[in-house]
Amino acid sequence: MSLFDWFPFIRRKGYNPVELYHVIIDNLSTTSRRRFDVLGSCFPAIRDAYSKHPQKEAHSVLQKQIERFGKNNNMTLYLDGPQAVEKSATAETRESKRQKAIEKLSGRLDTFETRIDEGSRIRKQHYNDIKKDLGSSFYWSLDSRQDFAEHMRGQEWIVVVCDTEADVKIASDAQPGDIIISGDSDMLGYANIHTLWRPVSKTVILAYFLPDVLRTIGLSRAQLTALAVVSKNDYQRNIKGLGPASNFGVIKRLPGLSDPRLIVAAYLSDPTIIMKNKQEATFNDSIRVFLEMKQQQVMDPFRPNPTQAVYHALQKRFLDLCQKRESLNDVKGSEAQPRPVEEPIVRLRVPRSFNRYRPVESPANVAKDTGTHPMQSEDSGHPALARTRIPHHRERFSFQERTRKKAHAPPPRMKQFTLKYYRKPLETTNSKSTPTKPKTSVKKAPSSARKPLTEMKKVGLVRSLDWRHPSVSLEVGTLNANTKRVFMSGCTSSTTPPPTTPGSISLSPTTPSLLASNLQRTVVECLQECSRLAADKKREAQRLIGVFVETLRIRMDSAEETLRIKLLAEKQTLTEEQRIKARRDEISDTERQILDHLSERTKPKDEEEDEEEDEDEDAADSKRQINSDLDEKVSNQEGFLLAFLTFLYSGNYPRERDLKGFGPRDFLPKDKGNDEDKVKNKKTNAGVVVNHLIDWLVAGHFYKPLRRRDEIGVKMSYTPTNLVRSVAGQLAVEFKKMYRNGTYELHKKVQTMQQKGTLEASIDIRIQEQISAVENFLSLNKHTNNSRRIVPITTLQQPFVSFSERELGAFFWKREVLKRNLCELALQDGTRLYSIDDLDSWIGSKEPGFIIKRFICDVGSEGLTSRKKKKAGHRAAVRMWTLDDIRSHLQQFLPEDEKKVKANAKVDKEDDFHPAMYKEKGYVLRGSILTDGFRVKLQAFKLRELKDVRYRRWREDRLPPRLTSTVAGTDYYLQEIRNVLTCKEDIQRFWPGVDVKDIRTLTLDAGQACVIGGFAHLPEELAKKTKGKEIVKDLSPNDIVASEHLAPAFVSTSPASSSSTTASSLTAHDTSFGSSSNDLTPLSIQNVFSSTTSAQPSTASPVPSLRPVFFNLAVKTKAVYQPAFKFRRWAKSEKDSTPVGQDRSVTDIETHLPPLRGPSSDVINYIKELERVEEQLKGFYNGPDAKYKKHKCDMQRAIHGEFQLTAHRLLGIVGGGLGIRSDPSKPVIIGVGLGKFGTKSGLTSLHSTFLSYFIPLARSLGYIVLGLNEYYTSKKCPACGLFVAQVDLRRFFCSHCQVYHHRDIMAAENMANIIQGYLFDQQRPDYLHPIAPDGAMPWKQEPSGGSSKSSGTVGTTSTTGPTSTKTAAGGSTKAAPPSKRQRERSSTVSSLEQSSSKARK
Repeated sequence: MSLFDWFPFIRRKGYNPVELYHVIIDNLSTTSRRRFDVLGSCFPAIRDAYSKHPQKEAHSVLQKQIERFGKNNNMTLYLDGPQAVEKSATAETRESKRQKAIEKLSGRLDTFETRIDEGSRIRKQHYNDIKKDLGSSFYWSLDSRQDFAEHMRGQEWIVVVCDTEADVKIASDAQPGDIIISGDSDMLGYANIHTLWRPVSKTVILAYFLPDVLRTIGLSRAQLTALAVVSKNDYQRNIKGLGPASNFGVIKRLPGLSDPRLIVAAYLSDPTIIMKNKQEATFNDSIRVFLEMKQQQVMDPFRPNPTQAVYHALQKRFLDLCQKRESLNDVKGSEAQPRPVEEPIVRLRVPRSFNRYRPVESPANVAKDTGTHPMQSEDSGHPALARTRIPHHRERFSFQERTRKKAHAPPPRMKQFTLKYYRKPLETTNSKSTPTKPKTSVKKAPSSARKPLTEMKKVGLVRSLDWRHPSVSLEVGTLNANTKRVFMSGCTSSTTPPPTTPGSISLSPTTPSLLASNLQRTVVECLQECSRLAADKKREAQRLIGVFVETLRIRMDSAEETLRIKLLAEKQTLTEEQRIKARRDEISDTERQILDHLSERTKPKDEEEDEEEDEDEDAADSKRQINSDLDEKVSNQEGFLLAFLTFLYSGNYPRERDLKGFGPRDFLPKDKGNDEDKVKNKKTNAGVVVNHLIDWLVAGHFYKPLRRRDEIGVKMSYTPTNLVRSVAGQLAVEFKKMYRNGTYELHKKVQTMQQKGTLEASIDIRIQEQISAVENFLSLNKHTNNSRRIVPITTLQQPFVSFSERELGAFFWKREVLKRNLCELALQDGTRLYSIDDLDSWIGSKEPGFIIKRFICDVGSEGLTSRKKKKAGHRAAVRMWTLDDIRSHLQQFLPEDEKKVKANAKVDKEDDFHPAMYKEKGYVLRGSILTDGFRVKLQAFKLRELKDVRYRRWREDRLPPRLTSTVAGTDYYLQEIRNVLTCKEDIQRFWPGVDVKDIRTLTLDAGQACVIGGFAHLPEELAKKTKGKEIVKDLSPNDIVASEHLAPAFVSTSPASSSSTTASSLTAHDTSFGSSSNDLTPLSIQNVFSSTTSAQPSTASPVPSLRPVFFNLAVKTKAVYQPAFKFRRWAKSEKDSTPVGQDRSVTDIETHLPPLRGPSSDVINYIKELERVEEQLKGFYNGPDAKYKKHKCDMQRAIHGEFQLTAHRLLGIVGGGLGIRSDPSKPVIIGVGLGKFGTKSGLTSLHSTFLSYFIPLARSLGYIVLGLNEYYTSKKCPACGLFVAQVDLRRFFCSHCQVYHHRDIMAAENMANIIQGYLFDQQRPDYLHPIAPDGAMPWKQEPSGGSSKSSGTVGTTSTTGPTSTKTAAGGSTKAAPPSKRQRERSSTVSSLEQSSSKARK
């Protein structure tokens, strides 16, 4: 029924079918006749319908499925008839598969019946296996087809029951313009068919237009038919070794023939085909089907199918067994005893509000010593509910019990890993347009002395705090809920109006509850309107700038192509100099001036400069949106965007005075011989450039101003600069990342393309300094095989916008009810407000966050109990400091003589402040918020961290070590262990007085199959006391675990030499550590895992239980990301449905928008089409009910909860948990693999997302987190050190040990061996060292630090494995690092600690 691999083959040749949706099909008005292949299009629906329902009901179900493709007035149905002779071989193969499926089904039903009779548990997999075999053995009988045809004819449908196959009849009946609906690729081979609709899912149909297909792949209609004849199909097999691609090449090079028969004959006469055609195939059956459109019936066409009767009997037996099981369950339920009172009861922690995306977590038993739930310590704002029983639900984690049996049968198929010799990385060189001059340090002129703290006002104090501490965004919930708490709790004292005095505002008394409700509603409406207006103006600016850039791109491409055609007519070739000059000359000086104000110009730079500069620039860009409300000076780009956004909102042109003395400046030197001189980028008034852009847009009829230039400016509802200040900063960052940073990224990409030969070497890809960054970006983007979008377009989902206190006060001043409330608050301080200037002065005298506390969020509440603090979350953690408190806090950083301190000077050497002794904690409001109209976030300073330490503004001897201190921050960048533990002295310095054997290690490997794979190595003391088991008291015998496996042959003195372990499901049975009982071992257990390997008999009295010392854990990606999957499914179902009153769905609208990237991108048409459907899309994403926002918020909270639970489980293995700081007496090392993860789309992968959450969390709790090189960790067995074989995506098999390994657990265990090697010998295990072709170990050094070669050889490493890791004390493992920065970082131990802020993975 199909041509083998034809649909993928056509896609590979460059043809992409058009995606149609059933919504479009229903509304598609066409006179074309639709010919529907029932079996070829609906076989899965037929199988499900006739397997689950009686025949009459199945007819109705199938009818509904067919009606999705058309109505009875424009569609003809075709049903397959008896078997054809040409298809006998295919029919026999299918019949053989059905018989095998019936044999499997019979055995599964016997097992199913046995388990029911014995009362054993019936799992979901039993049902799935039976249903799968039922589907594989299904056959739609001819009688049932005939009955369905009569049913449809009774509904006035045109039904054709074919003599043989339906596709042959459809091809013979097809007329020009008819639409064929079928999933069979056979239809592409018939000459009469021009349009094919291929159903691929319930909602999507792929439309193939044969003329376009032929044009794309470069074949004629006759050649395509001949290709179908000679390729593998249901009638004849192809010649061995010649698939569609090979036959395509042969047929395409044949001379042009119009008859498919002649093409097939020429194909068989080709010398290549003659050599391979050993069976002398003639393709007569395929020629008769595809060319003559004829088939022959078998001798006995209506003979019953032999497997049909057996299938129906087995189906009936399965239904009877299901009914029998249900009746037995009903009997058991009626005879069941009531639950004993002693059943464990826990307090389940659930969100304050309903969260539809939060999976039910597995609670543990109540701790007997405290009577509380162990997970309550990680409660971050969720109150505990009433006591309830433990629910039964699915497990989310793959904590399978891995008992490590001593021998497993090897798998039938596996991919064996082998040794690949290590190659030293080559030094990379970069091509540059012009030789770069050495950097010279420019000394800034000394600034005036900074004001004393006693003279600083609010803005200066907040700026000083921003200089000292980093800013963070704290999630506090929805805007509506927070404002209700503020006004309903009486935080705003507006119920009693002050006495009326001359000049004051008279307030009318009203009911307190009504007034509070009115105030709350007004605040929410005001912030929603302001955030919406700011986002709308941002989108409008992006679209207008997108039109501007797109027009310039078209003009530059046209100029290049025109010159190419002109030179071609003169029989000349276009050179690179001519091409670049044509593109450059097409842009005028005024237009280039506008482009320079979008993004600063780019200059060539090498990789090391790129790394070091981008690190600081990315940090600055991330803070620009937050700190822009404090900046006194803005960049040239930000000033231009701020002026342009102000014009778009108000319609008022820039002032005339701004235009005096300014004009368009020339960016290109007039003297061509002076190209090497750099053109100085003089600052131009932003108003001049904005007017140039406005005039350009108006002249091109892309924009219609609100008023004429000579009209008087209109006063708007809100002050324009306050409204668009935040989005101007956002746009500046977006344009910089797209054009400036994007130019560097594209330059690297096209360099790689030239090295691989996919791009002509003659093309000049250098970054030109004489043109703008936008022109460089467009030029390089043109040469890539997958071009990027040329302008950032914000989606219609409402973005977050930041507003400062001054801006919030200005917004509230425009609302009369809020204005009265502000006047009341000011009168309580004895201040009268008559104008907005008075309001600014009054807000400047109050503490940061005063307006936020009185109108938006009730932060800084005092006198809260611990339970209320947990419920409040960040609202209770944030403090509000008065201006005097801020001065007192900043005073400790200043030297005694403040007059000597300059604004850009370092701290004096005589200062007594030591960063290592700094102990301040908590958050302090900075006086600004982030909101999207639905949620709100608070901007605060993180007091625990100091920017002075992070950016090294103190003396070297004053800086605390980054590994053991969080004063410098808890970033995501890791320091590799080989650069930390280089000698015995390093270990004693980090862990003084601690035995190396007592250090716990937890290693994490981020994998493809799992989000994380963890392996814990606990102290040797536990192995000494109980021989590898830890005694746990007061546990039932059902919780006894006594599993053993092969000990990893690492070091004879390490704890791994004793019996090691596995872990079972931490989801169904929680583990909690850290009991304070003295008679227990250092890591006591409150709950252990149930194991099927327990050898002790069950008794009624509690007995001591033994738990292994080692643990491993693996968390599935699909389990952690389940909330996101649920949200995507919900969003897709909502988008697919057509709203009431609309004629199109959101999916239909979004899929039919013109593309923004690729060769067919069209920004101008995209914007026109988007503006036409913008209202409906805004209604979906930002509707008044906020349905989409609520679902997305719940999804994000649920994912964060999954991360919290995973982190709690990981830290719990080594005795910690969320909210539990590391115990210095029980040191822990957390090792994380340095593998890089990403996605093809450039988005952050889930592995990196979790690690970026977990690493700062672990560091904030006092854990030492180090990076580990993952070389060979996923290729070698941790027990024997030999290479393993890959069985599937997640499982590996060691042929030497005869055991299976979990992929990520094995890598984590190897990384644990690496940590043990550095702790004991400061050396990486030999079996994990790379091997050079001469047998040396390039990463291994002698203890003296001399030769880089080791005496180890390939044979030694393969046989001895990890047992050969011991070397002399003081040895180091300094590998050949790939960059200069890593070489400098590993020079000395002291410089290592001090430069750890720049550590990279």
